[in-house]
Amino acid sequence: MIRSAHNQVTVVICTRSRPRLLLRALESVTAQQSMPKEILVVANMPPDDTYAAQLAEQFPAVRLVYEPREGLDFARNRALRDATTEWLLYVDDDVVLDRLAVHELGEALHRYADAAVVNGRVLPLSTRHPGERLFEANGGFDCGAQSRTLAQSGTLPWKRSPIHRVVAIGNGCCMAIHRDKTLAIGGFDDALDLGAALGGGGDLDIYWRLVLAGHAVIYEPRIRAQHEHRETIASAVAQIGQHQAGLIVFLSKAVARGPINARAMASMFLVWRLLKPLLRLGKAILRLDVLRPAQAWHVARMNWAYAGRYQEMRQVAASRAGAGAA
Repeated sequence: MIRSAHNQVTVVICTRSRPRLLLRALESVTAQQSMPKEILVVANMPPDDTYAAQLAEQFPAVRLVYEPREGLDFARNRALRDATTEWLLYVDDDVVLDRLAVHELGEALHRYADAAVVNGRVLPLSTRHPGERLFEANGGFDCGAQSRTLAQSGTLPWKRSPIHRVVAIGNGCCMAIHRDKTLAIGGFDDALDLGAALGGGGDLDIYWRLVLAGHAVIYEPRIRAQHEHRETIASAVAQIGQHQAGLIVFLSKAVARGPINARAMASMFLVWRLLKPLLRLGKAILRLDVLRPAQAWHVARMNWAYAGRYQEMRQVAASRAGAGAA
């Protein structure tokens, strides 16, 4: 294995009670052509100490830390505090990195010297099962083969405040974050990605806040990873609904708490995302959508049920933060 100039990267895997997936993800990280400087595992609410024993035996070079407060963004922020490198590559525990991923990230960091985020392309690990095929047909995590940049540009409102493009710039499955720039805006929002309470939104929020701070978010498809989608139709539909709920809460936050000059575009995008389920429901009834009517109705209800609930999510996060401190 080659240790290259790309050693200003810490690969971070945030995990909770999924040791099989974690070990597989770590195998893909330790098989990189260009090794990161550090590999950090953040165990979020671990049920016991088996993590330490497994990692010590199979991956002795991996550093393990615990984050007792439940929530992915609590774990992400713990990694921001504990990492020692300029860049953190967050990889979900159900993701397998391509062998050249860290190398391609290093190359991208040379090309995009002013970036605050560099996202990779996430393809399906398998499409053998019906849930995997449905999730991929619904759009999956793949944002295509062309690189793109999300940044403020020009004077037109949709270019100065391009919040509608956050959903097409990659996602947190394979997400490289500049540590200091992210800490400078307060890190990840603990009120998003709360697990069962809210299944998403933290990646979209950090992209948007970094753009508002004057930075660029890059999608670079040469950085590749594969994600293990859920196998059953029911679990895939549930995940689609969870992601929609996370998007709606993020947009609700942007409308209520974003800069005054960015709220108009955020409001327009939120209205569209609340109306879009009606269009999908109609298409589903006509069998023109990948979702069946009952599935489209579930996703629609998740959209509408979470509108305006950001403050409620803040209270949940505050409760968990207090319990963790105690």
